Amino acid sequence: MATYQRLPIGDSSIQWSRSAGVYNFALVADPIGSPDDDTTYTYASTGFYKDYFDFLPFNVPSGSSITSVRLRARFRLSTAGGNNHVRGILKVNNVTYNSNPEDVWYGAYQDETWTWTTNPNTGSAWTVDDVNGIGSNPLQTFGYECLTLQTLLCTQVYIEVIFTPEPSVPIIPKPLMRDDVTGKLMRDVATDKLMRAVEAYDCACFASGQTPFDYTLTFAGIILCRGRSWPGGVSLNQKWHLTQYDPVSLPCYWRYSDVNWLIYIQFNVGDPLRTWVRAYQPPGNFYFSFYINAACFIAGMGYSTYNVGSCGANVWGHHGAVLIEQGW
Repeated sequence: MATYQRLPIGDSSIQWSRSAGVYNFALVADPIGSPDDDTTYTYASTGFYKDYFDFLPFNVPSGSSITSVRLRARFRLSTAGGNNHVRGILKVNNVTYNSNPEDVWYGAYQDETWTWTTNPNTGSAWTVDDVNGIGSNPLQTFGYECLTLQTLLCTQVYIEVIFTPEPSVPIIPKPLMRDDVTGKLMRDVATDKLMRAVEAYDCACFASGQTPFDYTLTFAGIILCRGRSWPGGVSLNQKWHLTQYDPVSLPCYWRYSDVNWLIYIQFNVGDPLRTWVRAYQPPGNFYFSFYINAACFIAGMGYSTYNVGSCGANVWGHHGAVLIEQGW
């Protein structure tokens, strides 16, 4: 479960008075968790006066499930001898929708919360697009309404959306790699991590038109030679998301590419032990590779293989580990 929150950033339509300044939104946009109460506030004593506020659109991720849209505000009654009533308001698809009214009593500030579990414009579950303000029934503005005649103060108001993100694809470990000569499990010489391999059936989906797997590569422990630096200042020691590159050619590839790195998995069908992971700095200088006949990364320029412990003129570094896992 996740919650995104938005404070007011502008006056859409206002009727309440101001304790200071020229904009109502600036008086009620106190930081969440730190309302300033009587330092700045709006106030009203006229029934059915409303304030509507603009806010930065939500950016709930596509595929999420929306639990509710919630309005939170903080009020107090400034005159003794009774109470006032207030309600929250949403504007959705250019129509105003009211919450149930709540009593506000004289004395200290009190917090109010109003919740819409469905889109009031449709009566159906909120969609991600509608919550983000780009759907056919979009959430547009929010605010509050004074219902009776005693003076009511508001010091803070904000809106939030509660949602469950789309589940991420689970990472499924691939088989451990073995040396094709000795049959021993492959371990990185610096970190002692076991290596994992892409399997032959993963590549077959390219030719058959099925949706290919994504892969996560995790690099760690790559040791640069003295005086060497990462291309573009971007370290390889992190996770990388590789996706389908070539759907028809064999051997097949999964690839990540940006301005600093070209990283890919290559392996030969029928020989899953010969899995290659290579990283380049565009436009093509070869930096790091791992493959089955060398249980560590070798870093250098060109396409030569270098001694594991070497730090010669054409060698950038050595050691390091890679873990290949299905999913992202």
